[in-house]
Amino acid sequence: MVFSRLRKHHLIRIKKKIRLKFPYIVSSFCLIFLISASLSAFAQTKVWSLKECIDYALANNLQVRQQVLTVRSVKEGYSQSRMNRFPSLYSSSNYGLSSGKTVDPYSYEFTTENIQSGSFGLNAQVTLFNGLQALNTIRQNKFLYMAAMSDADRMRDEISLTIAQSYMQILFNEELLEIAKQQHLTIKQQVEQTRKMVEAGGLAPGNLLDVEAQEALEALNVVNALNQLDLSYLQLVQLLEIDSADGFIIEKPVTNNPDTGILSLSPLQIFNLAVSSRPEIKSAEYNLESSIKGLAAAKGSRYPQLTLSGSIGSGYSDQQKKISGISITGYDTIGYTVTAPEPVIAPTYSYSFDNIPFGRQFDDNLNQSVRLNLSIPLFTNWQVKTAVTKAKIVAEQAQYNLLIARKELFKTISRAHADAKAAMLRYRASEKAAKAMSESFKYTGEKFNIGMATSFEYNQAKTKLGKMQSDLLQAKYDLIFKIKLLDFYRGKSLGF
Repeated sequence: MVFSRLRKHHLIRIKKKIRLKFPYIVSSFCLIFLISASLSAFAQTKVWSLKECIDYALANNLQVRQQVLTVRSVKEGYSQSRMNRFPSLYSSSNYGLSSGKTVDPYSYEFTTENIQSGSFGLNAQVTLFNGLQALNTIRQNKFLYMAAMSDADRMRDEISLTIAQSYMQILFNEELLEIAKQQHLTIKQQVEQTRKMVEAGGLAPGNLLDVEAQEALEALNVVNALNQLDLSYLQLVQLLEIDSADGFIIEKPVTNNPDTGILSLSPLQIFNLAVSSRPEIKSAEYNLESSIKGLAAAKGSRYPQLTLSGSIGSGYSDQQKKISGISITGYDTIGYTVTAPEPVIAPTYSYSFDNIPFGRQFDDNLNQSVRLNLSIPLFTNWQVKTAVTKAKIVAEQAQYNLLIARKELFKTISRAHADAKAAMLRYRASEKAAKAMSESFKYTGEKFNIGMATSFEYNQAKTKLGKMQSDLLQAKYDLIFKIKLLDFYRGKSLGF
């Protein structure tokens, strides 16, 4: 709204200059262009409600995005702990080249030839029992994941409250600007009235100077109020991570009579409504449950661990050969008979070999194994005892953190309840005082118009009225925010 008003004022000034310097047809063309630009800017203007501001901030705030990444990381840890229950499966393969005197890995014979060999296999392992460590770790990580989500909700709540406070600051500054404008308009009218009375001889010229000085002061108050409004818009825009405040306008809800019904509840009643839903309490509770499961997992290290593993594999060697042919190359005497010395002759053979094909070697060298492994912790250098002790300390710390969170929530609600009651009393007192001051200023103005009050008295009464109106406005928005804060703690969403 502020930016559109400044833009309109700027366009009017440009229009006047164009009409003075250029012919009518050029002026008309420029005027059409400026009106089109103004309409285009107006079309891009968006009126933001408090809910829209909060939703936009939660979707674009960088801190919220960081917390979302933290939640995702914790969730991955939780998912991994669940996957750890399933068997692990690995494949392996290797290739080797040997030279010189070496042993063939499959025939187990010495050879001096170069050997090319390889193997490949699958290995699987599953834990059958480990003192329920896996189950307790899963539950521990689950509660950590739920705590991380609660922390993200708490951050969203903090940002929502900050947005609501900034939003109400704009509403306050807009009404303060309207009050300043009204004060300025009133004193301008009084300047004209005083000028006529001075010209008629009913008042001394000094009265006109005093009123004109007050008019200049009220004009300065309008400028200051406008600057404060611009700064509050800038603050909200920056909280929303928006690059520019151009075309950004907030919705003006009805805020005449703040509903103070929640003040009929005691702080303890509001606390009882809030404690079951507040994310900071949930986060502390989940962290306590996680630490308890972590302690159980640490105690599980005292028990034996039973695992089942199996493997299947095969391999090959280029020295694996088979006989492809036999031929007689001659005869040799291998001995003599006992009864008669006659020689015993046997043939000598020559063999030819072919390499055994890969597929045949795969079948011949295939091997399988299944193993049960039992590991019993007898002495671990007190590592298990230390881990259990640390887990107990973490659980005790988590319990204290929960108690602290509950106490802090009760203190916060009690303080907010007391602040809201004080704001309500202040608002009612300011309302009565502003009404009385308005009547007093009206009476002083009537006395000033007939010469029964000085300009100093009139300006003093007007200053008091302006301050009282500002105090009333501040008291109203202070009460509105504190009431909404109490409603927020008991589970209501922020909004008008």
